[in-house]
Amino acid sequence: MVVAEAVCVASGAVVGIGFSLGGETGEAYRSMLFCMAVPKDYIARLYGIPPDKLNWQMRGISSAFTSDRGPAGHRKFAERLEQRFPIKTIAPSYDGKAKAPVETTHPKSTKLEGAPSYVLSDLNVMGMIKREVFRAAAKNHSKDISGRLSEQAIHDFYNARLVATPHNYWQYLSARMRTHARQISLEEAVRSFWTPVKLAVDRDGVKFRHRHYSSRAMLESPLMKMVGLTKGLKVQAYVLSLVARVIWVDVSGSLMELEATSRARVDGEDVLVPISQLAETEKLLRQIQSKTRESAQAAISRAESDFQDVTGVRWDAGQRKKGSPPRPKGSAAHEAKVVKGSTSGGRAA
Repeated sequence: MVVAEAVCVASGAVVGIGFSLGGETGEAYRSMLFCMAVPKDYIARLYGIPPDKLNWQMRGISSAFTSDRGPAGHRKFAERLEQRFPIKTIAPSYDGKAKAPVETTHPKSTKLEGAPSYVLSDLNVMGMIKREVFRAAAKNHSKDISGRLSEQAIHDFYNARLVATPHNYWQYLSARMRTHARQISLEEAVRSFWTPVKLAVDRDGVKFRHRHYSSRAMLESPLMKMVGLTKGLKVQAYVLSLVARVIWVDVSGSLMELEATSRARVDGEDVLVPISQLAETEKLLRQIQSKTRESAQAAISRAESDFQDVTGVRWDAGQRKKGSPPRPKGSAAHEAKVVKGSTSGGRAA
């Protein structure tokens, strides 16, 4: 599984996160952009996380951004993306300095001595997605961004007794209208970033693979009255990779959200100041940094605890095994192929 994160270069906040299987494909970026655009309680719902467990307020898309990916293999995606959101820069592959704001947010690991080894996680794909969503949200409450604060912000943070985290700096800048975050509606975000597909409609609703999706509004819509009257009835739908809980359909020009059904229960401004003030400001900054360190550890611990409450599995659950990770096989390999659309249909004899 690949995780794509969108990082605000002003506040250092993680604004969005997306996922894909088998490689850092356009699907991961589309789901990342969707996450940026919509309220995070909706993201929590999509991935099965209780909204009250996800303290993540960032929302909005910038008209220009730096993509955390080099040119290798992603020019076609960049061309499509530029049609709607012009990309400011494409960072060269294998050049961390070119995308420092993003690289510094990547999880760090300790290099072990001895023979190569890897951790075989006890989590499934959805468990990993939930953990990475919690990790992204926790970064906004644990990362020390005191070095980004302007002179005025340092004084304001000290007086308000705020710790220097992306969460607080985002709120601080937003309250002063210093944001390029562009708001779009949930429906516009779905049309922009979910994958459009044509799906069959029958009396049980809209069928996507083996599942049916429906809603009360759908069952009462004119579309359902056409079932049985129109052979091979299909509807324009929108799906998001790794999200099987809901789909969206276009009915008479309006988008409608459908849930899976089942017969059984399923679960930036510096201030000119005299030199004499610098010493005082530095002292205040050190106090903010000290409080931030304490708050950061608490935020990380809380995220790990909330993750375990939601999944029932420890944050670092898994076993260390000798050697290198094997290639995917069985159901994992098949799932990656299905997401890529590379499977071929069989035919009964």
